This record gives sequence, C-alpha cells and structure tokens, in this order.
Amino acid sequence: MRFVQKLKRLKIDLKAWNSQVFGMVDETIKHLQLEFDGLQFDNDEIYENETLLAAVEQKQLQLQNALSNKACLLKQKSRDKIIKEDSLNTAYFHRLCQIKKERHVMTKIKTEDGILLTEQQDIQSYLVDFFADRVASRPRRINEELMKLIPQVVTEEDNSMLCSVPGNDEIKMVVFP
Repeated sequence: MRFVQKLKRLKIDLKAWNSQVFGMVDETIKHLQLEFDGLQFDNDEIYENETLLAAVEQKQLQLQNALSNKACLLKQKSRDKIIKEDSLNTAYFHRLCQIKKERHVMTKIKTEDGILLTEQQDIQSYLVDFFADRVASRPRRINEELMKLIPQVVTEEDNSMLCSVPGNDEIKMVVFP
C-alpha cells in the first residue's frame, strides 16, 4: 500500500513540475513574443543602451527555449498517438504503401526512336532488350604496348602453383600443424 501512495505523490509532483517547466506552451510563446516585440521598438536605442540590449537577448533566449519546448511536446504527442492508435492506423499505412508502390511503377516509357510504350509487356521487353544489349560482352582490343609496361611480378610457375587445387596432404599440414 505504501508503494501505491508513493506513485500517487510522484504523479502529483510530476504534474506540478510539468506545469512549472512547460506550462501552457502556446500562451507562454504568445506572451514572450509580445514582450520581445515590445522591446524592439527602436534598433538604434537598443544598441546604445546595454541593459536594453541584454533584456532583448534574454527575451529572445526565453522565446527560443519556449519554441523548443513546444517542438519537444509535439514530438512526444505524435509518438504517443502512433503507439495508442497503432492498430487503428492500418488503413493509413496500407495506403502509404500503395502510394509508394505506385510511384515506382513505370506506366509509360519513350524509346530511343521516340515511340511511346504504354503496355507493361512492351515496356518489359524493351527494357530487357535495352539492358541486355548494354551488358552484352563485346570484344575488347588490348594494346600490347601498354601491357609491356606493366611489370611481371608473378612468374608462370608461381601462377600455376597458385591456381592448382591443394592436395589432401597440404590441407592436413595447414589445418593440423
């Protein structure tokens, strides 16, 4: 029973702290904005009077803090809404998925000849042919003069030894030293 009473007192204290720190956020912002606007009546006078300049800077800091608190509060409320109404928003999320899916579908495409294809089968065959042609291997001409400039570090004997399949004895020696 004592634990329940502590929780109730904690709840009361948290509500009091919340109203002290955050308060009525919108009213606080309006109030600070009016005070800030009232202090900025003459820019020349502000820069000549250091106490007035300090007051303007203080109000600006308080206003920024209040706006930050409001953003934090709205962010927390949006998270709570998503958690509380998660199962209720399935239609919304299904619609979002459908919109994303529709965005990634090609409904028409213009060929290199300027012909507009609108049928899915025509678009598919055109794209397959287009990229198959791009990927197809073409014979490459190797410049022998450039190949001679590359130093030959691996000899033919080393290359054949590296390419050969290791025998059972070699595997045993490596695995069980």
